[in-house]
Amino acid sequence: MYYILSQILKYVLIFLIYLFLYRVFKIIYMDIKGVRRERQLTSAKLSFLTGERTFTLFEVTSIGRSDECDIVIESPYVSARHALIKKRGKRFYIEDLNSTNGTFVNGKRVKVARIKNGDIITLGDVDLKFIV
Repeated sequence: MYYILSQILKYVLIFLIYLFLYRVFKIIYMDIKGVRRERQLTSAKLSFLTGERTFTLFEVTSIGRSDECDIVIESPYVSARHALIKKRGKRFYIEDLNSTNGTFVNGKRVKVARIKNGDIITLGDVDLKFIV
């Protein structure tokens, strides 16, 4: 009786270990796949109105004062992590990350907004033009 029970428990334990490993590797795979997708370049660009610099956007692009952002803007009025620009299908959206001075599209303060070719994005005291 105990022998049969121990064999059953052994196989249940082996099954649980395999299930655990399957889920761990699935999470790792999905994480790697997601990171690669985020880093794909798009045809869209963000340019200072003065024309001094132009940035090519990723599928997801972070903007802020921090060195960890994709686009670093040296301004005391721009938050460390100020905004994100995301591509969904063929459309682009900008999302304010609870910045102190806000994110504006064509002069209107936004939390999340669709952006189109030629829109002027204001982050703190910096004006940028969105170009597709």
